[in-house]
Amino acid sequence: MSELFDLTQEQLANKLGVSRYAIIRIENGELTTDEMVIKIAHFFDKDPSEIFFVNKLNKYNRNKLVIRQSR
Repeated sequence: MSELFDLTQEQLANKLGVSRYAIIRIENGELTTDEMVIKIAHFFDKDPSEIFFVNKLNKYNRNKLVIRQSR
């Protein structure tokens, strides 16, 4: 995510007020909060679906946010 927008993980973390580790976890597809998804989308002035997509994980219908790859 950070590299798609020409920022280091550290720069993005500082701008969003989170740790670099939090950015790494999000970029690795770990679960994150709706609030963080909205915060990231707002920061980049994008719709969340332009940055993330939802991937069904299992029969319990839990969702995992995954960084969208540029085409």
